[in-house]
Amino acid sequence: MITFKKHLAYGVNENISKDLLYIKTFKLSGDEKEISKFLDNFSKIKKLYQFNITDRNSDYDYFFWCNVEKDKKDLSYITLEYNYNHSIVSIISEMVWLLWWLKGCKKSFNFNVDVMYDDIHNLVNEVDERLGVDTNLLKNLG
Repeated sequence: MITFKKHLAYGVNENISKDLLYIKTFKLSGDEKEISKFLDNFSKIKKLYQFNITDRNSDYDYFFWCNVEKDKKDLSYITLEYNYNHSIVSIISEMVWLLWWLKGCKKSFNFNVDVMYDDIHNLVNEVDERLGVDTNLLKNLG
């Protein structure tokens, strides 16, 4: 059975309005075979990519990070994120969809999911950085 925990991303004020939070990442931990089985099933409905620094392919929906030693993946702990090349609305809706999907299949798999929340302002700043937008310039225009 999948167990869920909620955490705030590093640097998010505990007192911030919960209306301003969005799901940033999912951290899956537990049995490596169970997580591998989950990734296999998930990749049948969404384009999934194991991210690395040298290959920044943008033709995927989700990517995951995991430790790799001697060319062997350690899937006992992964970080699953949505591809930030999409719009803010897509990012937010997809992460909510993934939480819904995980909760729907929680009896099928056996691992832990830490749902990491962040402040919506941080998401806007991240997207602006990726687009090369100077947020101070935008504030001065408004």
